Amino acid sequence: MTEELFGPMMDFFAPEQVTPAVVFLASEGCTLTGECLTVGGGRIGRMFLGVNQGWFAGPGVVPTAEDVASHLEEVMSEEDYLVCVNSMQEIQELMLPLFQDA
Repeated sequence: MTEELFGPMMDFFAPEQVTPAVVFLASEGCTLTGECLTVGGGRIGRMFLGVNQGWFAGPGVVPTAEDVASHLEEVMSEEDYLVCVNSMQEIQELMLPLFQDA
C-alpha cells in the first residue's frame, strides 16, 4: 500500500538511502542524543522545534484574541528563534520577559 501511495518516490526511502544515518547514529562515535533527523534520497538534515521571541503583552496584562490577531506577525516569526534542548529551557524563555525590566 505504501508503494502505491508514494510510487517512484519510494526509492528515496530505500534501505540504502537510510542505512548510513542509522549506522552513524548507532556508532560509538556519535555524540548526538535527543535529536531528530530527516533522511532520504541522499539528504540528511536536522529536524527541530524552535521558540521565537513572539509578542509579550506586558506584566500583568491578559492578552485578548484581538491582541493575538494584531500581533500575529510577531507570534509567527521564523526569525530570532531558539532551539531548546529541553522543556525547562523553553519555560525559562517564556519567563524571561517578566524579569527583564525588574
